[in-house]
Amino acid sequence: MLRIATACIVISIALVAIPCPAQVQVYHSQAGFESVAGAAPLAFPTTATVLPNQPDASLQDYSCGATPPGIDLPWGSSSPLASVQAPQASGPADCLIWFVGPQWNGGPAPPSPMIVANGEDDYRITFATPVHAVGFELFTNSTAVETVTLTFADDSTAVFADADLGTEPNSFPFIGFRSLKPIKALDIDTTDGAVQNEGILAIKVAEAYKVLIDIKPGSDPNSINLGSKGNVPVVIFGSQQFDVATIGVASIRLAGAAVLLRGKDAPMASVVDVNNDGFADLFVHIDTEALALAQGDTIAVLTATTSGGAAVYGEDSVRTVPPKK
Repeated sequence: MLRIATACIVISIALVAIPCPAQVQVYHSQAGFESVAGAAPLAFPTTATVLPNQPDASLQDYSCGATPPGIDLPWGSSSPLASVQAPQASGPADCLIWFVGPQWNGGPAPPSPMIVANGEDDYRITFATPVHAVGFELFTNSTAVETVTLTFADDSTAVFADADLGTEPNSFPFIGFRSLKPIKALDIDTTDGAVQNEGILAIKVAEAYKVLIDIKPGSDPNSINLGSKGNVPVVIFGSQQFDVATIGVASIRLAGAAVLLRGKDAPMASVVDVNNDGFADLFVHIDTEALALAQGDTIAVLTATTSGGAAVYGEDSVRTVPPKK
């Protein structure tokens, strides 16, 4: 199904990303988003009764507090990654932003504690460090008209209208965003100014941009002899959203090991379309002796930085072979 939206062209296909402004990909599948973006959940409390106020005796399974400062996540962390505020909330100053649980008898029954706001329930999520992916479940009311605005680290923005988000009334749809340009804040304008309850839960983020890599292409398993004085070939795949030419080769590390050099200065790296998909890939050779892998390790992680300052990473399975005695 092809839909022309206000902010971008949206193609609604399960597990497939949707190209949008500023190289942003929009996901409607939580599983697809987690797999491609490598996003992890920000811990919510396990119970809704965690804030100090419960002023309404007629309600149960809830608690509330003022906003700002809002609610910091992961819950209970001394170094929170994100803060959720409700800028347009109204009512008692000490009860503007709420946690509600499955037994809450004042509205929808979320599957786990959910953040809602008193009155106009718009939300702003700000990140202590900009992220490259953010997704969440959004409880919708009977109107289900939302707009999401992403603010990037360079203060530019991208606006996604209701047609981009693909939400349905009275449900818990997932919305995910992935961007090579770091995201520092996300604003959710719910129901176009109305005050019917809507909420957010299950927020997931990725602090680095996940790329696809292949260690020892053509091999299965990817066996690495830890005593070898050779090199490990690795491919970093490019795509429509990611240009491998932006990677700083000197910044590449696989399990802590850098790209080998030819002579004094030239890195053992080349740009070639390895998988014949029309997008350039980066082929590098890593110093085996420098790998910080131990016998029994099954995953090797590659990290790098782009010329624009984006942190990228990828991972692949490995089979470590002990050095010969």
